[in-house]
Amino acid sequence: EVHWRDVFERNGTLTSFAMGRKSAGKWRVQKDELCIDRGKDDVGCYQVWMSGKKVELRREGSTLPDGSRWPSCC
Repeated sequence: EVHWRDVFERNGTLTSFAMGRKSAGKWRVQKDELCIDRGKDDVGCYQVWMSGKKVELRREGSTLPDGSRWPSCC
């Protein structure tokens, strides 16, 4: 029961849950950035910044909205 959730598998598979819908995509690391491909025209690469348990995705030097921050994992 979350608004959205992304699950990044070790094999590069991305499973997204948003508003009760499940979708599949892919992820990879390219030039030290996390690149996410959700299909269609939804492809983007991000810098990954960490501070303690806080993780942020940033593009072009700006932080994405709060929904793009994840707690640390693993």
